[in-house]
Amino acid sequence: MTIYEIAEKAGVSASTVSRVINNKSSVNEKTRNKVQKVLDEYNFSLNETARSLSTNQSKMIGILVADIRNSHYTDIAYETETNLLENGYCSIIINAGNTAERMRESIEILSKRQVDGAIIIGSIFQNKVVEKTLKKNFNDRPIIFLNGSLPNKNVYNLVVAEDEGVKESVYLLKEHGYKHILFMSWMETASNTLKIKGYKEGISNLGYTTYLLNITEKEIKTHNSDVLINYLKLNPQIDAIISSDDLLATLTIKCLTENNINIPNEIGIIGINNSEYCYITTPSLTSLDNKQSELGQLGAQSLINLLNNKSVSKKIQIFPEIIERESLR
Repeated sequence: MTIYEIAEKAGVSASTVSRVINNKSSVNEKTRNKVQKVLDEYNFSLNETARSLSTNQSKMIGILVADIRNSHYTDIAYETETNLLENGYCSIIINAGNTAERMRESIEILSKRQVDGAIIIGSIFQNKVVEKTLKKNFNDRPIIFLNGSLPNKNVYNLVVAEDEGVKESVYLLKEHGYKHILFMSWMETASNTLKIKGYKEGISNLGYTTYLLNITEKEIKTHNSDVLINYLKLNPQIDAIISSDDLLATLTIKCLTENNINIPNEIGIIGINNSEYCYITTPSLTSLDNKQSELGQLGAQSLINLLNNKSVSKKIQIFPEIIERESLR
């Protein structure tokens, strides 16, 4: 049955039926109920292609993730997609990769898919190539950037104050009696830069010595033990490590345990993300919870609000909290 046949049965115009289907406020209650009764009687359902033509909305949202193998990104994507689906939106998730060229290609592909808006996950997208590509290909639709920041007029930034969280982690280690604190990382992203900033501020405020170790992805997977143990041999006074994420912290615990270094008595460990890795290590991992669920939920709701012409702040900040477990004495 077509929309015109529904209109004839209800004794109204096709445009009135369309307004009822699309829940427009310009239809009085009596007419709305009459049309809805006919729609229900004939089990009428407007397919999404037709709906998108009549409303100029596809109800599709693009989600850009750098690496879907990374549990941090997938956890946020899961929360985002779930909240969008609950509000009637379907998602296209694109694995955009870690290079600027792949990110550019992914944005260009997404821009051709007639999505109503997009959500970008991760500060790795905070670069000039992404900024320029969005400006060229995605300037007419709203974009939510989770844990990153871009100056584009249509980009709304939701950021986690990870610098403050890492600074508080330094102070917590002091409370537990640790004095020589290493910050270990492996990804050069805007988020990692923010974490290092917080680490340095905390260390400086306490008058402690700065220890920084950057490890490559290859070293993490193949020679993590050699790199870290050699560094500790050069700096035997180190008694605590803050790792830039829980995966690195988990590998660090494995490395130290294999080298008969007691955790937490000899070295205390703090990770970042409060992921499932925290529960599979021995001892269980203390971690900075950067509110992945809240970030995904808030990102989805912010985009929905924008699509419904509601105001949203250009920048929203979320504050993390430390979840203490057994990796501190």
